[in-house]
Amino acid sequence: MSDRQASILRPSTLPTPIHDLSKTNRGLLFASCLIAWTAATLGCHNASERIDAQQPPHHDESGDAGEDAPEVATPLPDGDPYNEWVQVVWAGRDCLWQTASRDLELGKLRWLSCDGSIDGCRYLDVSDVEGGRVYSNDKIFGFYPSVLENGTLRLTLAANFHEFRFHGVFDDDELLVAWKAYDTCGTHTPQSHRDGRISLIVNQVDEKGYVLGSRIAFGDAKTLLKPSPPFVDVTAEDMWGRKVANNIAMVYQAFLGHELAAFYLAPPPRIVAWDYQNRPAQVEIAEEVLEASNPIIVGKELIFEQYGAPDVRGFAVRRADGHVEMLYVKPGVWPAELMGDGTNLVWQESIAHGDGTFSAELWTAPLSTERPWQARKVATLGSREFYQGAFGEGFFAYRIDSDELGLVRLSDGAQFMVSSPPDLGWSRISGIAAGEVWALLHRTPGNAGFRYTIGRIPIDSITQ
Repeated sequence: MSDRQASILRPSTLPTPIHDLSKTNRGLLFASCLIAWTAATLGCHNASERIDAQQPPHHDESGDAGEDAPEVATPLPDGDPYNEWVQVVWAGRDCLWQTASRDLELGKLRWLSCDGSIDGCRYLDVSDVEGGRVYSNDKIFGFYPSVLENGTLRLTLAANFHEFRFHGVFDDDELLVAWKAYDTCGTHTPQSHRDGRISLIVNQVDEKGYVLGSRIAFGDAKTLLKPSPPFVDVTAEDMWGRKVANNIAMVYQAFLGHELAAFYLAPPPRIVAWDYQNRPAQVEIAEEVLEASNPIIVGKELIFEQYGAPDVRGFAVRRADGHVEMLYVKPGVWPAELMGDGTNLVWQESIAHGDGTFSAELWTAPLSTERPWQARKVATLGSREFYQGAFGEGFFAYRIDSDELGLVRLSDGAQFMVSSPPDLGWSRISGIAAGEVWALLHRTPGNAGFRYTIGRIPIDSITQ
């Protein structure tokens, strides 16, 4: 058995939430060995500050609790290896989100062979993950694979448990940092960025369930374990230019460049840009534009996708001064699903044939913020408007249905088909990283919307 398969997922008893000391909640640590605690316990401090115009990112290491800081979660008795989880202070008083208060040294994720499937196919052992409160087969909330600039394979995931959601960041399958969130928080799967920074999103929700805004913290793992990591607030006023009653929009994804950050929010789909200094501001769009999505940061500029009237349906660029202009529009065609890998762009073009049928084509061009793009068609994917997929390392993978996914090589347009592992079906393509296609899988027979586990397949096994 390889090192990557030598560990297990196992549950453990974690501290009772500070808002409900009458309950006993089970927790999750991904481990096969005893936890070794190696750093000092984190303290608490005032988390009421935020990044505003002309104010540097919030980062106070004083440890001062302040009048409004919530108390630390009550630990379990001394001697219990799982008693070092504390309340995340910066997330806000009403968000019950806890993190390990000391550095962790844990075992590796355990991957099982997809018996009877393609060579090298593996899936994550989730036998100890409880799943959602209603549907036990809905175990994985979200997942992102990536390769950092230093070559490290990083996985970020969120797993569902009955009482909470576990969030973890793994480097080469080893747990780097972990959090757990309860229903009082609107959190999303952690995201990693090529320079190693991690972003965390907490949505501020009022007593009626309306989202008042989103708080995004960012930094490396050690920074995020501090009482006060850098964070920025994206409020309803930032989103819409005014305070909006009963606002339900929230930030779903964060994209961090060296000179610019972008936040994707919905509904309706919009993009907020931030230069790390001034107040975040929504990317300006024309009145005939209904949606803006899929931001790609290029220095101080931002390429993104627009949907609306035919003459604005395509891809645009936000210049460093905030001005927006169109980059790519094609009459009679709907370009969408824009993706980039830092060097090249890919997208799909939906063509309506007038008889109610469609075809989706895959296109590519070198990454550029200037017109005209040197675009070329790579392949025809099939008879739909669009396909859900992922792009990276010279390949595009897309979900055809529960039984089959497709893989396209950009260099020559060669296409390959991959059947799902036994008793599992393709739910969503999550990414291409470290020479593998990564996807969320569901149980079959079953609902494709239920994400049961994570699968990984070597590209070499598919293309040989």
